Amino acid sequence: MQGKLNEIDIRSIMQLIELGQRTGELFVEAYGTPTSSTSELAPKKICAQSWFVFFQNGQIIYAGDSAGRSRLRDYLRRYDLEHLIDTIGISAIATLNAPEYGHVWALLERQALTPAQGRSIVQSMIRETLFDLLSLHQGSFTFEISPPLSPQLTTIEVSSILADTIKQIQEWKQFSPHIQSPDQCPAIIELEQLRTALKPQTLRLLT
Repeated sequence: MQGKLNEIDIRSIMQLIELGQRTGELFVEAYGTPTSSTSELAPKKICAQSWFVFFQNGQIIYAGDSAGRSRLRDYLRRYDLEHLIDTIGISAIATLNAPEYGHVWALLERQALTPAQGRSIVQSMIRETLFDLLSLHQGSFTFEISPPLSPQLTTIEVSSILADTIKQIQEWKQFSPHIQSPDQCPAIIELEQLRTALKPQTLRLLT
């Protein structure tokens, strides 16, 4: 199954996979836009973002994007483990399309993460990925039948997470035009003044 997102949306694609109880990988790629070049003669690079969603019997078991370790670093920060990101080896279960999943399992194998923490990280990755995908309207997709990603940490029903994510997107749009993108974040201007007003531990969480 393959096509363009202007012909069928992500929600409908995932519902078809759920109804058919399919096992495999959904690959989605956003249309890239040419980046500016300092030379008129130099070819312009096309920047495109892509995502993978892994299914087993119509349920989501993992989802990730092309951000790689940078996203995993953010999730490890909540456990004060972001320093481990540069020491992670490739787990034997890592695949070409899911290296981030392999990194999580490498931390589990080293007992740097508990199973509950690993499960929470994977579930958060799935939710973040679906938030991006359901906001996407231009791009292409391919679904291929393949053996399930293994071992598994979690499974999520498509219908329930779609409903939750769509509601989250609708709530997020209420911030517009004050915030146009989830990639935006507040910047601390008066750091010294903030340092005198907050406890060191609180300040560290903000910076």
